[in-house]
Amino acid sequence: MPTEPHEPYLLEDLNYATAYLTLAVKESDEVFLLALRSIAKAQGKMNLLSDLDNPPLSSLKTILDQLGIEITFEKKLQIAEAG
Repeated sequence: MPTEPHEPYLLEDLNYATAYLTLAVKESDEVFLLALRSIAKAQGKMNLLSDLDNPPLSSLKTILDQLGIEITFEKKLQIAEAG
């Protein structure tokens, strides 16, 4: 089970955070939500999860599992603004 890193600043790095989420989502819904909350906290964005006590991730995971698809995370590519 992924545990919170000893150094929470590691979760500020999107490469580390996406790898962390990928491992967490394979463990269980609860572990995934804990990991997501840890990342949001490390990045100062806890307000994103403040209203979500129990999102229906289990439904999505069940459907994807039946289709032979797994969830993975990647950081978004930043598109340079035209200037």
